[in-house]
Amino acid sequence: MRALGYLLITAGFLAGTVVAVQTEENHIAWDWFLPAFAVGVVGVVLARVGTKREARHETKLAGDLETLTTSLERLVDNLERLSAEDNAADPYRVHGRIDELLRDDLTSFADARECIGHIFSLAAYADVMNAFAAGERYVNRVWSASIDGWIDELEEYLGRATEQFRDARGKLQTLQQGRSG
Repeated sequence: MRALGYLLITAGFLAGTVVAVQTEENHIAWDWFLPAFAVGVVGVVLARVGTKREARHETKLAGDLETLTTSLERLVDNLERLSAEDNAADPYRVHGRIDELLRDDLTSFADARECIGHIFSLAAYADVMNAFAAGERYVNRVWSASIDGWIDELEEYLGRATEQFRDARGKLQTLQQGRSG
């Protein structure tokens, strides 16, 4: 259905473009343009419905939920490992370690996050994402502090980021336990 929607969007756009180019200056051929526009609107509706159906597919939701759980576990573990390292010896290397240890899990979580709203609720989504987004901001702050060599800020925000990701993990675990229990 989504592919058909995109096809109709394209057809409506192209037909509207051809009508616009073929008409006289300062004159719109509404009898041709409006049907082309309507085809495009129908395409948008079909594409959105198809996308929502795919997003709600049970197998995809279960896989995305597993991705979220795994990503948060690895984020917390890697942040704890990074905090335990002697960052004062060379604060300028920490941004490279962040890229190495955290980037993939941050991306995986962000790509799969919508399943929280589909499985649980929008309120649950907002609750988990609030903690995740705060942790992500703190990681960005650590990355910047590493570039600038500010060890005190680096250490402080590593701790804050770890706490935020622990909080997000705990909230997600509570949601999962409530669902299975």
